[in-house]
Amino acid sequence: MQRKKLPISNIKSYFPVKKQRTESPSSASPVPTLSITIDTSISTSSTPITNSSLPSSSFIITLSSPTSSSNQCLHSTVEKKDERCQSTTPTLPASIALSTSTVSPTSIALPTLTALPTSIASPTLTALPTSIASPTLTALPTSMVSPTSTALPTSMVSPTSIASPTVTALPTSIASPTLTALPTSIALLTSIASPTSTALPTSIASPTLTALPTSIALPTSTALPTLTILPTDTSRSKNEPPSQPILSSYKRTNRKRSFQSQWFQGRPWLEYSVIEDKAYCYYCRHFGSSQSTSRNQSNSFLNGFCNWKKALDMKAGFKQHESSEAHVQAAVNYQQYLLRYNTQTSVINILDTGRSQQIKRNRDRISKIASTVLLCSRQMIALRGHCEDETSDNRGNLLEILSWSSQTDPIVQSIVNSANNATYLSPQVQNELLQIMANQIRRKIADKIAGNFYSLMADESRDISGNAQLSIVVRVVSSPTDALSNKNNIIQEYFLGFVRLHQFDAMTLSSAIVRFLNLYQIDLKACIGIASVMGGCNAGVQTILRDNFMPKGIYIHCFVHKLNLVIIDVCQVVSYCTEFYSIISKIHSYFTASGVTNEYFKNAQQLLQLDTTTKLKKWSYIRWDSRWTSINAIINNYQAILKALNDLLDDGDTRSVDANGLLIAIKEPLFIVTLFIMHKIFGPIKILSNQLQDESLDFGKAKQLISSIIEQMKSYRDENLFQSLYCKVVQFCEENGIDISQKPRQRRQKKVPARFNDSIVTSTTGHRYYADNEQQYCTTLYFPLIDSVLIELNHRFSRETMEVLTSISSLCPKNEKFLDFEILKPFALHLDINPDGLQNELNVLRPMLKNKELFDIKELYCELIQFTQAFPNAILIVQGAMTIPVTSATCERSFSKMKAIKTALRNTMSDERLSDLSVLSVERDFEIDFDSVVEDFSNNHKNRRIMLK
Repeated sequence: MQRKKLPISNIKSYFPVKKQRTESPSSASPVPTLSITIDTSISTSSTPITNSSLPSSSFIITLSSPTSSSNQCLHSTVEKKDERCQSTTPTLPASIALSTSTVSPTSIALPTLTALPTSIASPTLTALPTSIASPTLTALPTSMVSPTSTALPTSMVSPTSIASPTVTALPTSIASPTLTALPTSIALLTSIASPTSTALPTSIASPTLTALPTSIALPTSTALPTLTILPTDTSRSKNEPPSQPILSSYKRTNRKRSFQSQWFQGRPWLEYSVIEDKAYCYYCRHFGSSQSTSRNQSNSFLNGFCNWKKALDMKAGFKQHESSEAHVQAAVNYQQYLLRYNTQTSVINILDTGRSQQIKRNRDRISKIASTVLLCSRQMIALRGHCEDETSDNRGNLLEILSWSSQTDPIVQSIVNSANNATYLSPQVQNELLQIMANQIRRKIADKIAGNFYSLMADESRDISGNAQLSIVVRVVSSPTDALSNKNNIIQEYFLGFVRLHQFDAMTLSSAIVRFLNLYQIDLKACIGIASVMGGCNAGVQTILRDNFMPKGIYIHCFVHKLNLVIIDVCQVVSYCTEFYSIISKIHSYFTASGVTNEYFKNAQQLLQLDTTTKLKKWSYIRWDSRWTSINAIINNYQAILKALNDLLDDGDTRSVDANGLLIAIKEPLFIVTLFIMHKIFGPIKILSNQLQDESLDFGKAKQLISSIIEQMKSYRDENLFQSLYCKVVQFCEENGIDISQKPRQRRQKKVPARFNDSIVTSTTGHRYYADNEQQYCTTLYFPLIDSVLIELNHRFSRETMEVLTSISSLCPKNEKFLDFEILKPFALHLDINPDGLQNELNVLRPMLKNKELFDIKELYCELIQFTQAFPNAILIVQGAMTIPVTSATCERSFSKMKAIKTALRNTMSDERLSDLSVLSVERDFEIDFDSVVEDFSNNHKNRRIMLK
């Protein structure tokens, strides 16, 4: 083997050439050196060396700079020459050493690397400069030039071997990635920039390098220190407190020594592991510094101290560790940590407390506003005023109530004194709160309906603005569990709200009802009763609902409406009744339309010492009890009416003319007899009407009441009873100075034309027959009215069109067919009740209830709910029977509320606001959860100006 000289040119130093000064070794500036060592095996033949004949070789380039500054580095430029490499070795500069050695192609032993000064070497090198080829490259081009300027770290070795003098442990061997081929000529780092040096061009051609070895052996390094595994029964982080277990006995060593629990006293830093039987320092483990001067003691209490013999020794153990610098510093760190933690926790707690208090104040403010809105709603008074400015004397009920409450309530005071854009008293907020509270009641009603049968009632009326409002009411029977706790309110009817109607055909009404019930998730198929006055057998509302949505719905026409139709039909039987009703209506309008006539009437009441609080009642066809009340008012105030009319005759104005006509009409004996007959007949009907309006009335009890009224009317058709009634009429006429035998004035009778002489005259047009004695009053007036009432009652109530309703009567305890299975079977099948199970239960119930005094179905239900497990089918059929509605009177009550809420002064109210106000006014028994109201109010809008949660 022969050392060959390679041509090297264009190597220039980046450092400026300065004249060397003779200085002491300690102050002399070290000269940067570049050493290139090339190990190759070259034949000694005289054949010229070509790129293709170069054998495998390896080279190591070591850049070293003994400069003390860590940010200085050596730069060189190596440029490739195109000419062939010569066989002679040129002379290198003094700063560059070029050596070659022959190594094996597959394994090359690296020369020993001289450690660089510690001030230059970086402790950890993880990345190479971008100018060094990545080891994953498989092939490089024939000629490659590195970038012109690349900054290298202060310590750098060959891409295949990088050594850091401060690294204590390296792997035993590092396998270099296999490179298949290197170019014949490789240009080394083009430029290595140094902050204080100039460019040093260097051109080195390597004629003998073709491939890198597959593995490089590095010197054996020192092993890494072993990590200590801490026990699991001590503190794992600084957020956990020290582990100081107090045991009755601890593990003992071979010398019978053990840890003592009293050692914890005065040593909050001391920890003990039962698993490892060792003591640890809590401070040093979690708050110790990495640079410790008392390494032995620190390590012993970090890794575990178990020399119990020297635990209390002054020069060892706890005392020595407590006095060590590392422990003192860790204790200081612990105290600082506690201070920061407590301060931070205190600030967080203060912020959280302040935020919680602010949220609570805001929620209280909304609750106060909602409660005031609820008060105005249930009292049916207006919330808003005509002018709500601060200069107004009357800002409306809501603002005035809040202003009055602010004098004693600090929460309300904060509402009144808050900014104008955050008072939450606007009409929009009022409507939102009204809707939230009304929906809360509707959800509670829907919860009561869930899982039970219910009936639907609907009726329509117009408000003060002329808008058609459909009232929707549901009827439900309490579950056995609820009925046991409250037996007085077993049957309940709930008002859900109004629905504005724009069209009035059956399909529109049905769709409005279905949409409203679906809005509150009320099961349509659970409806078993439909009470309405809008029923048609072919295409009515009840027909559409039953055929499409409510297959179990049984249509019941309102009993009170049917009773009202009875009265209307009765009034059309006798011809004089129409004139009688007009006289009654005229008397009311005459004394109430004018203040003058009303004052005459009041003065007459005072002079006659009559009750001045009683007033004349209006005769109305739509008010169910108005007939009897108007007749009763005239009988009680008849003397005052006569005196007032006589006094008005002397005025001499137009009122005297009307007074004279009324005076003649009411002094006729026929009017007085009709007055007492109507008072007698309508008295029981009024009682029946009031009973039918009871929301707790069930179908069986209603049938009993109607049957009793029919029997009473039959008893009235008696001549002796009429004689006693006529005696009262005679006495009344004598008290008021009226001659009962006086005959009414007869109109001139027209002569029958001669062409009708051979005909039988059955009726005369324009001729009216007047009765003038007791017998005629009985046969022409009293008996016809009684017969008409009986016919209409039997026609409208005794004959039912549906078999399932007839079977309900068997559940009445007073019925002869009480609990008859054959009668109850159709109704049981309609409700999908197991007939076999029901029959077995009825067989047990009949003897059990034989000695029970039960009056109606409600009492039967109260008796059965005590045995829910024994009679489930019987309870279900009784519950269904009570659910069937008798009347839609609750709808009429809602119309009364509507008229009180939407008055002439509030006629611009929206339909939604009217519905919500009516629900809050009608359903007064439901308590409002204001926390839930505030929660819903907050969820409706996320961008509230005030925090509510």
